[in-house]
Amino acid sequence: MGVEEGGAKVVVLANQQKNAPLLHSIGDFIQVHKWLFKTAVDLGFNLKDAEHIAAKTDFVDSLSHVKKGLGSTGENTAEGMTHGLAVICKEILKKPIQECSVAIQELGAVGMPLAERLVKRGCRVVGADLLKSNGEKARMLGVKIVSPQKILFQKVDILSPCARGAVINCRIIPKLQCKVIVGGANNPLENENQ
Repeated sequence: MGVEEGGAKVVVLANQQKNAPLLHSIGDFIQVHKWLFKTAVDLGFNLKDAEHIAAKTDFVDSLSHVKKGLGSTGENTAEGMTHGLAVICKEILKKPIQECSVAIQELGAVGMPLAERLVKRGCRVVGADLLKSNGEKARMLGVKIVSPQKILFQKVDILSPCARGAVINCRIIPKLQCKVIVGGANNPLENENQ
């Protein structure tokens, strides 16, 4: 197709604790598949883990900027989402992004930088996270914090699931009070055929 690079993720089903030998084995696996794909860290992995993986492969992007990597892809994802949300607000909701309200489920690698960007643009942002420290950090940015059990049901313009996937399902949909769902999670729908 003429595309020299593409993104992919490695899913690791491990029956052991995450440690250097496990991370090195992931790097070995990626290296064996030279240029079939390049990976970045995601749920359950961090930049330190990427350094261990990179010790065994040239095909991992999530190294710190200091080591000539992309750094956390959460910031890049949040930036792209912010631009997409601005278009959705204008074209679908028929108002500027600063007049929109957004509920963000989980304030982690994607959700926190998304919240920061939306607050700076003047949006009303509601958020929730299982980690109390993430909630406190977001509160200091100006995010209204609610419990994780209530975040999906906030009366907002946009709901943004940024946690684990499969949170939107046929039991949840009738209770939603948002107008649009724009997720930062890889697969917000439990069943894409429903």
